[in-house]
Amino acid sequence: METNENVMTPEEMAQLCGGIRYECVVDKDGNVTLRIILD
Repeated sequence: METNENVMTPEEMAQLCGGIRYECVVDKDGNVTLRIILD
C-alpha cells in the first residue's frame, strides 16, 4: 500500500484556503512581525 502524503507549498495552501497573504512589518524599534492575512 502506498501512503499518500501531501507536502504543500504556501502557494498551494493559499489556493486551497481562498488566499493567504503574508505581511512583514518592521517597527521603529527594529522588531520584525510576520502577519498572516486570510482573505
